Amino acid sequence: MEKKVIVIAGPSGSGKNTLIKELTDRFHGVAVLTTATTRTPRPHEVNGEDYYFYSIDDFDREVQKGHIKGERYVPLFGGVHYGIYLPDLQKKLESATAVFASVDITGAEWLKKEYGALTIFITAESFDQYRSRLHNRSRDMSQKEFDMRMKIAREE
Repeated sequence: MEKKVIVIAGPSGSGKNTLIKELTDRFHGVAVLTTATTRTPRPHEVNGEDYYFYSIDDFDREVQKGHIKGERYVPLFGGVHYGIYLPDLQKKLESATAVFASVDITGAEWLKKEYGALTIFITAESFDQYRSRLHNRSRDMSQKEFDMRMKIAREE
């Protein structure tokens, strides 16, 4: 079987990670891409599993080395960078039959261009349903963050 990158893209709260978890539970020999970010880890998150967490300077160095591609600046939380961490992708492509990637539109476009990735975009049935889902998922989210996530969802 040809190794494949499969992108599951969609706005925050659309169900990307739930779908990927279901797929990885059902199919053996697949992996999930771990991306890089400059945001601060949440209490339950593990470096190298949930994300590769970098300071802004270290993230920039990794970009300069060519280790991070498809990077995007997201103006939430004072500004956060995200990107595809190529060492993780290469390692997983060596051992897995397919690698699932939960990335934004910028990352999806890059993976499609560079790896011929299959891209699947998911979202809620309606924008109102998405708004409700996002609100219920993160009740402690500030109005500013909520508005920014809604803006990004409209753009995507």
